[in-house]
Amino acid sequence: MPVKLRTSPNFALSQSADGRSFVIGEVEPYPQYWLPERERLLFALFGKRGGREIAAASEALLHLSGAADTGAERKRIVRTIAGMREAEVLIEPAAEPRALYQMLFSRAGRHKSHTIRK
Repeated sequence: MPVKLRTSPNFALSQSADGRSFVIGEVEPYPQYWLPERERLLFALFGKRGGREIAAASEALLHLSGAADTGAERKRIVRTIAGMREAEVLIEPAAEPRALYQMLFSRAGRHKSHTIRK
């Protein structure tokens, strides 16, 4: 089975005033990582619900960046993804707290809106 990854819900994508992209953790110790163009595109590609297969993201990155499809470029992509995994910016979808999500969504489905009466 191909490995799927997704962006960690603990990181938010932001931009500085000069247009450079970075991610910042939403929990202490609030880690911050500057994202070069390759990492920014990978963050966006893996950001879909349920994640994306690594091979599909690599192919899409090659297409979006216009880089030559060489062995060296593919190795750079693999190293970049490995670094983002190590920093826990990318995680496996199975690493998500599914039980908590299911509980919250099941409660939300039972919630009825209330109107205020005068």
